[in-house]
Amino acid sequence: MTRHRAKPGSRSRRLLPGEREKLIVGEAIRFFSEVGFSGQTRELSRRLGITQPLLYRYFPSKRALRDALGLPEPRRTPVTPFEMELAWHLHGEIFYYCVRKHVYGSRVHQDLGALIENAVDGLLLGAPKVLGRLLGRKRDKLR
Repeated sequence: MTRHRAKPGSRSRRLLPGEREKLIVGEAIRFFSEVGFSGQTRELSRRLGITQPLLYRYFPSKRALRDALGLPEPRRTPVTPFEMELAWHLHGEIFYYCVRKHVYGSRVHQDLGALIENAVDGLLLGAPKVLGRLLGRKRDKLR
């Protein structure tokens, strides 16, 4: 196992456990957002410049790390076409905003972060109602 050392001439200090945990969580968020949760903890450790055993000292399993990040349990059931359409609706809303702004030069809401937050909230808050209605239709057809 390769040890990561500080660059020659640089002084590194040992991090306090709370600082190290924050560092791990912050980098894990970036890492898993780039590669998905199938990314390996070995690669995450390399990015952090720590050994994998040290990572496992803070988070004894990948599941414990996932729980610390607040990620949901991986979905075991396939996504239905209706659910996929809801996701594409969100994607389309953000994409069309960028087209209006950059292609057409239209005036748009300047806070893209707020727009995305509102779009995600709309999806998450509206999805149960829409899915319930769609599932109700399916049940009615089966009767």
